[in-house]
Amino acid sequence: MIPCRVALKRALFSLTMLVFAGFAAAQSERGTISGTVRDTSGAVIPQVKVTVTNTATNQPVEVQTGDSGDFSVVDLRVGSYTVRADKTGFRPAEITGLTVDAAASVRADLSLQVGQSQQVVEVQAAAVQLNSEDSKTTVTINQKLVDTLPLLVGGAVRSPFDLAALTPEAKNIGGDAGFSLGGGQAASYGATLDGVSVTTSRALQKSWVASNAPSVEAITQFTVDTNGFKAEYGHAGGG
Repeated sequence: MIPCRVALKRALFSLTMLVFAGFAAAQSERGTISGTVRDTSGAVIPQVKVTVTNTATNQPVEVQTGDSGDFSVVDLRVGSYTVRADKTGFRPAEITGLTVDAAASVRADLSLQVGQSQQVVEVQAAAVQLNSEDSKTTVTINQKLVDTLPLLVGGAVRSPFDLAALTPEAKNIGGDAGFSLGGGQAASYGATLDGVSVTTSRALQKSWVASNAPSVEAITQFTVDTNGFKAEYGHAGGG
């Protein structure tokens, strides 16, 4: 009972596989960075300019914190980001090396100190040991594995099913219709590309879905979520 998403190098497509077939126009491989800006006493600071920058493209996205000091930046491509908070009368605060995986929600809380704007308080993001944003469990296959795994599997060109098979919640009992996720019945998953269903029948053969999938060269990351994933996948009956 798992949604799986593929992030692509061209950033034009997203592939999602779900237990139980269904359609959801809002599904995406994009991620989210959210957080709260506070002062050193712990009080929230409204109207702070927050800039989220993709370190690979140097493309910034600017938002402002609300009355509760919270901010959220959505629709972010997979990659590394820097988050900076600026407000008059405070030293800017910055978090660097923040990693956004496919369809991930990442927390970035910042603390501002009173001082001159020329002085920046910089924090290096650490690996997240516990995800406090949601209750889902995520397995991510990174670009290195995607690029270096054998191109041919069982005499055929590698497909997204071969990537999904590397995760603990996948099972392949053999045959073209023997693939299952999260303890679901075989061939009971669903698949979407750019949020549009690419399944061709109620009995889902791997060969049919794989024929609609992007090429291996287009995939940069593959993510499988179990338990507590976003409401946009609620039609999948728990997975």
